[in-house]
Amino acid sequence: LEPMDAEPMQEVPQPASQEEFVEPAPEPSEPWGDAPSAGEVAWGDAPEAAEVTWDEGPEALPGLREALQKVDAQHLVSKMETWAVEVGAVSLQEVIENLGMFLEEVAVDEADA
Repeated sequence: LEPMDAEPMQEVPQPASQEEFVEPAPEPSEPWGDAPSAGEVAWGDAPEAAEVTWDEGPEALPGLREALQKVDAQHLVSKMETWAVEVGAVSLQEVIENLGMFLEEVAVDEADA
């Protein structure tokens, strides 16, 4: 419903086809050629990238790796870090208090425990 004091809507003219609105992009003044490889680009004062290692990054939960090594369970580090992040554990004490939950949810083999 339209308010009584409003003027009736005017119909917007529609184009006969899309070509009426689309202009072709201008041709480049010079051909672009091939993009240079990373080794060909002068990076100026950019620092060298650090060597990346994937096996030992920052601990998801400080002290967890050391604690697992002390009880000869370092093979569980990856599983336990993942679990701790998923459940929102913020301290090693929380992990210890909920160790039973970890064992149930992650289904650690008895040989691993």
